[in-house]
Amino acid sequence: MEPGDDEDVVDHPPPAFEQTGAFPLRLFASLREGWQPRLTATSFAVGDRIGPAILFAILTFIPFTALQGIIPYTHTLRFGNVFGVERVESTMTVGTDVMHAMGIAMLVLGVELLFFGASYVSLANAFGKAPPGARTTSVRVIALRAVLYRAWLFPMAGTFGLPVMLASWAMPKDAQSSILVFVVLMLGVIPLVLHFMGMRDAARRACGVSDGMSIIVVIVPFILQIVVHGILVGDGMSDGLLADWLPEPAVEAVEP
Repeated sequence: MEPGDDEDVVDHPPPAFEQTGAFPLRLFASLREGWQPRLTATSFAVGDRIGPAILFAILTFIPFTALQGIIPYTHTLRFGNVFGVERVESTMTVGTDVMHAMGIAMLVLGVELLFFGASYVSLANAFGKAPPGARTTSVRVIALRAVLYRAWLFPMAGTFGLPVMLASWAMPKDAQSSILVFVVLMLGVIPLVLHFMGMRDAARRACGVSDGMSIIVVIVPFILQIVVHGILVGDGMSDGLLADWLPEPAVEAVEP
């Protein structure tokens, strides 16, 4: 029986991050758990404390997001051709530029996470109810925990996700293999699919949302995230609000 198939969720243990043991081991164990959306749909979400979920999000979302921003948003460095790095003439120092790029990524994904989380929590609260045996009757708390424990997947997903950025950096400049390009793109698709599955299962199993409505509860936040990204970075047809801060390749991006 899958977690959440039964109505009573009281027996599902909290995530490893909230259990006993060495702190780094608990942190990495919960990151590993995040790749199993169905198995963690209930354990990540159903709890009465927000503090651990906030701490986990801070320790994972911020560093991954900062790293994600270096390759696409730097002005002084260009990455590619089997981990090559080229210096580009600029009035900025490399250190300042890297910090600037990290800040842009945290601003963009931070705003996306804010809108995503607010819409998800609001919709889950409107159409769900706390399941029997939950340690809290607040669907808002349950939904917010689900968002925070999977926030680190934001900088992992999409064509600007950290795995795709690193894989693109490792590719030879003249690589023409369609299979290789497909594999690189899948590195951004897989985290996106896992994120979607995890949030939908959390809506159904932890927030008590019906099967049909759970799709709406998840799709709306993801669409809102894409819209916010387009407003900030651009959509390929028009510049975003941050266009003056971005190098040309980032301004032309069409996906988060």
